[in-house]
Amino acid sequence: MSVGDNYTCSSIGVWLSVRGALRISPGEESGADNGRSSEDADKGDRTKEPYHGKELPMSVYIEALVFTIIIEIAVAAAMGYRSRAQLQAVALINGLTNPALNFVIWVMMVQGIQVTVAAVLLLESIVVIVEWRLLAYFLRGSEARLLLLSLTMNTASFLTGELLFA
Repeated sequence: MSVGDNYTCSSIGVWLSVRGALRISPGEESGADNGRSSEDADKGDRTKEPYHGKELPMSVYIEALVFTIIIEIAVAAAMGYRSRAQLQAVALINGLTNPALNFVIWVMMVQGIQVTVAAVLLLESIVVIVEWRLLAYFLRGSEARLLLLSLTMNTASFLTGELLFA
């Protein structure tokens, strides 16, 4: 994927790229025709139009959040952060940053701003820094180790999403 490609994704790089690459409304997933007229059908397959963020159901954002939290908690535990308080902090932080990132991406799409790989990587970099600072506040550990934790969690969730769903 080149830097100029249109790339619509969440912080895990999965749910919005899967459903966002094609314009899919809830009824189309089940095979319903959504009441499209024969005139619409004559215009070609409307599901191939670029996605602009308007039809994406809230459940997709919730799925993205849950998926991100699961992956990032697993990474935190693998890196030695296993106490209940530490894992709750990771979940809480993701509960803040994931919806915020998805909202920014959604606003960009609705405003007609192309969401490129470069834009996503920039936004992900901001998330890594914000999560690092929040981890430092909540976990009070080595700054370098917490930066590595934030970078590793976000990389793992992003790449896992790309491998599984992109």
